[in-house]
Amino acid sequence: MGPANPPLAASADAELDRLLAEEKMRSEVHRTNYSRIKAEFMRYGTSAKKNNFPDIKSRCGERLVEENHALENDIGRLEGACQAARNAAAAMRERSDADIQKANEELKVRR
Repeated sequence: MGPANPPLAASADAELDRLLAEEKMRSEVHRTNYSRIKAEFMRYGTSAKKNNFPDIKSRCGERLVEENHALENDIGRLEGACQAARNAAAAMRERSDADIQKANEELKVRR
């Protein structure tokens, strides 16, 4: 009989894959927003009147900063989730190794 933990390891891997896929999608959304805001800034920057330019630059800059903070928060959250998944996988491996060792010892006793 094999250890009972491998299905748990598979589910942890699936959860990590799901988290990575979601984060990749969020990252792409942030990247798209950043590019759009930057293009808007450049469009306004080249066509704005001199007295209006600082206000437009300020608004676009604030939006870029907000988008950057949101992306940094998402990255931090993902790093935490990845570390938690790594820790859970390591714990499952240790339990599996212990179960295998115990099963091997039981087989030795039966022989």
